Amino acid sequence: MDTLINTHSIKLLAAMAEVKSFENRLAQLNQWWGKITLIGKINSHNVASTILDDMHRTQSKFGELQKKLTGSLLRENLQKLALDNASRAQVAIDLLIRNLYERTADVGFLATDDDIRVFLQQSQPDVRQVDFIESRLKEYVKKYSVYDEIIIFDTCGKIRAHLDPSNQITASTDPLIQETLASDQAYVETFRYSELQANRRHSLIYSCKITETDQKNSQTLGVLCLCF
Repeated sequence: MDTLINTHSIKLLAAMAEVKSFENRLAQLNQWWGKITLIGKINSHNVASTILDDMHRTQSKFGELQKKLTGSLLRENLQKLALDNASRAQVAIDLLIRNLYERTADVGFLATDDDIRVFLQQSQPDVRQVDFIESRLKEYVKKYSVYDEIIIFDTCGKIRAHLDPSNQITASTDPLIQETLASDQAYVETFRYSELQANRRHSLIYSCKITETDQKNSQTLGVLCLCF
């Protein structure tokens, strides 16, 4: 922190109006010492030389004190700012972690939805069935608006239903689908470009297997992907 203060003291003072005000007041006092010393020199025949020396030393010491006080004020303000920023950053990180944790709960909850399970067991679902599932996805997103897209795949990578009507994808060979099908984890997290959202540079996707029941060796019906 001392290096920061020594290197950028002018910029820091410009950004800290209160500290700058204190420095200006101290500088004014130092200027008064200079004026008094100058007057003493002009009238030196009426003033003892030792007094002039004392005044000069006092002015010099006051200048040193001014620098120390200014430095201390800068340091205290920087420490206060650092603590404040650290507190704000921790709150932001905690919110992010909490938000992501809630998304892991969402993917597990939707993957065990009975209506979605029944829907995936239909070999050729009709338009009415597709509309029903997509309406359920829309209702879910009304409560949790962080999702840009929710996609339900069968085990072959064909899209059975999804949320975003502007997304024209009908099937995918994205490796995350096979990775999810082969995983024993509660969910798979993917952050990169994905053809699931081809118009985005990066997507954060939580994917989960959809199984026939909650039993460990239950038949796999498909994959659920939450994109945000």
